[in-house]
Amino acid sequence: MRGIAHPIHHMHRMELEMTITSPDSPAFTLVPVPVEHVPAVYRYLAELATPPLAPADAELRWTDDELRKLLTSTNKTVGILIEMMDFLAESPDTYFTPTEVAESIGREPSQIQTIGTHMTRHFRAHYNTTRWIFESAPGKDIDREGSIYYRLTAALAEQWMRVRAA
Repeated sequence: MRGIAHPIHHMHRMELEMTITSPDSPAFTLVPVPVEHVPAVYRYLAELATPPLAPADAELRWTDDELRKLLTSTNKTVGILIEMMDFLAESPDTYFTPTEVAESIGREPSQIQTIGTHMTRHFRAHYNTTRWIFESAPGKDIDREGSIYYRLTAALAEQWMRVRAA
């Protein structure tokens, strides 16, 4: 039949049209997800983008100069990260869920849940690294329920507060 596209070809064409690329970032594909599953997808993506938990005695992840550079950024997502760091630094060595962080800094949980994807690209582009400043751990690794938790160790919190105050 002329003039009628085969449904599979049409779907394939749509998928290609929905692929997003740029020279300095990997390709992304928009995937339709039922609304009730969106929070679970965000949590899963956060787990994928989160580096493994470092030992408590690990050396500081970023230099003071790198943190100073971060603090001067005008990037909107970096601003959210700075708010997160300020909050986490107030309670060193305490794990918080993305929802707890979001509520504490007046943000939507989705903004915290997706920060990993945005910041990993930003760190790679502007700092030549994918190292995270704060620690994260899956709940199962720290004997808690839930998918992911964030914290600053006492050493990281001290460094952040010192650089932030300078």
